[in-house]
Amino acid sequence: VDFPVVYSGRRAGDPASLVAKADRIRTELGWQPQHDDLEEIVRQALDWEDRLKSRESAAAERTSPIAPRHIAAPGNRADRDNQSRMPPSTAISAPLI
Repeated sequence: VDFPVVYSGRRAGDPASLVAKADRIRTELGWQPQHDDLEEIVRQALDWEDRLKSRESAAAERTSPIAPRHIAAPGNRADRDNQSRMPPSTAISAPLI
């Protein structure tokens, strides 16, 4: 997967670090993740975002051209929720619901 990455500082509320290792749970419980290839996980997430964006564009064309559903007013709760779901290290701009 190839997309631009923008490095920036942490946002308010972001953890200092994240660790995602499943070695211990694999060993102790025999748990196996359904998906463990990071590149495939990212590819599926981007594909999902593209499908969502396509559906929202089609829905916006069927509704009012003034205010498409996926655009929230600044300061609106929906706008804050959408911003909090996007990791700060990516330069992908896709509407999230």
